[in-house]
Amino acid sequence: MHPGEVLKELYLDPLDIRAIAFARRLDVLRMRIEGLIRGTIGIVVSGTFP
Repeated sequence: MHPGEVLKELYLDPLDIRAIAFARRLDVLRMRIEGLIRGTIGIVVSGTFP
């Protein structure tokens, strides 16, 4: 299952939040959230974790 599909089905749809509102809250480009939801882009984790 693609991360965008999880985001949409488990969070955005049930909470009735649109991609543009979610993007604004996270201070990211709307196109990134929409691409994630469509499955055309993925998520890359960088940095170190304890």
